[in-house]
Formats: sequence, C-alpha cells, structure tokens
Amino acid sequence: MEKEAWGYARMFALATRAKVKDCIVKENVIVVIVNSNVPYVIGYKGCHVNVLSRLWGKRIKVVEWADTPEQFIKNFVRVPVVIKKEQEEIKVYVSTENIRRVIGKNGRNANLLRFLVKKYFPNAPKLKFIQVFDQLEGKKNDKKK
Repeated sequence: MEKEAWGYARMFALATRAKVKDCIVKENVIVVIVNSNVPYVIGYKGCHVNVLSRLWGKRIKVVEWADTPEQFIKNFVRVPVVIKKEQEEIKVYVSTENIRRVIGKNGRNANLLRFLVKKYFPNAPKLKFIQVFDQLEGKKNDKKK
C-alpha cells in the first residue's frame, strides 16, 4: 500500500471502526476494501463516508472483501447482476436500467473493477460486461395486465 493510501486507510479505520484490508487511490476516487459489514461502515444515510469524502475532496467507494472474484464483483457493483464464469472470461450480465451505473462515465467503474479483480485474483479470467434487455433473476415483474 502506498504511503498516501495508507494514511487514508488509517483515517478511515479510525472514523468508522472498520477493519480495512486495503486502500487504493485512483484519480479522484478512493476505494476502501473492508472485512466488515458495509452498511455499518458507511453509516446512516452515508454519514461516515460523506464526512470523509468532503474532508478529502475525493469520492469514496467502500467494497466488502470476498474470497471469490464472482462475489467480489457483486460486492463492488451493488446492483442485481448475473455472473457466469467461463474458462476465458467472467461474464457479468447487467440489466438495461443499471448498465450506466455499472460501467460508469467513460468506463471508469468498469476499468476500476477490472484493475481490482486483476490485483486480488491474478488467476481470474478477464471481465466482460453484457447488457440484458429482459429483467434479471431475482427481480419481480411489476407489469400489471
């Protein structure tokens, strides 16, 4: 961990009482990998993260650690996705309404996720995001007849 990232991780741990596994500083985003329950760490309506974000002048993304790349991707994305692991790639199926949130502006979130998966799971296959026009599993069909 870099010296700057180490400082952010230490301050984040003191402010939230979270067990910080790693901290990555990329452009104007600080990604904090925690071993604890993320909603507790973020605080009520994001109060802990909002205070630190304003203090540091950077966006903060809190991700719960997982032992498998599939679960780590789900923890990072935080929207309903279907993940299928194949030999050469991990396919992440995202609904049309959530694709912008997952990919991010100019692919920022997707590139950050690829970087993190490659860092923590070096043997994992590459990621591929696929837009799904139908509703994903686990979502209710809200259409009335």
